[in-house]
Amino acid sequence: MDYENLYAQFADQAVGVKARLKSLQGAWGRLAAKIENGDLKAAAKDLAAMEDAYAALADVMATARETVTGFDYAAYMASGDFARQFVDCCAAEGLEVRTENKTYEIFPFKIRLDAENCDILIDRRKAASLRPGKLAATIRKNREKLFSAPFDPKRFATEMAAAYDFCLLRQNSGKTVTVTEADILLRDIYAHLTPMQRFRHDYSLQAYAFDLARLFMHPAATAADGRRYQFGPSRYSSQAIRITDLEGNEHFPGTIRFLRIEE
Repeated sequence: MDYENLYAQFADQAVGVKARLKSLQGAWGRLAAKIENGDLKAAAKDLAAMEDAYAALADVMATARETVTGFDYAAYMASGDFARQFVDCCAAEGLEVRTENKTYEIFPFKIRLDAENCDILIDRRKAASLRPGKLAATIRKNREKLFSAPFDPKRFATEMAAAYDFCLLRQNSGKTVTVTEADILLRDIYAHLTPMQRFRHDYSLQAYAFDLARLFMHPAATAADGRRYQFGPSRYSSQAIRITDLEGNEHFPGTIRFLRIEE
């Protein structure tokens, strides 16, 4: 099954509907004018023409109904046809897709296919479009919009630095920190930034990863106190956070360290 076949059929039918609507509107205009002028004999002929146009419109509408209702969306989703076409459409839009079970990641979005309910969830919200090509194009536009949105790397680095300092203090069990530079897990920083569940709902790990990606693309930025940041790997791959840059290149930072720059 292919949604584009459905769309092509419906597009042809839409042309027929448009033509018959135009014919129906013209017949109605002529009928109204003759009724206004009192020409009832001629009006009867226009009324018959209007009825014919209406019948032709009804036929096209019935065909369109068969096209739309005859498309088995449940089978389309369950068979994997939708998923395959969606991935192909994403590739055509220049989007890199990472697939895991029924979840697809197009950084910074996560898309889940709910075949049972014929729903597509983008970051837990139902998508308005179930057409693979349209969905892929919308995700591309939204991704470009996110990356072009204003971002203050200094402000975010400062917030990260504050969380970093807290994590260092916690590692030292509240004692005076003697080590001012160490690699801290990015996930520990996130836990400090979102200490409560409702905070994590408003600022998801995926949203955090997106901010990290934008900070990653500003390597010369510093925190308000002048410290520079340095991303690093983690010993365990499960602790890394996947990010991509504008070119779609993948990076897997796991830690961050804030460094004081010697003048």
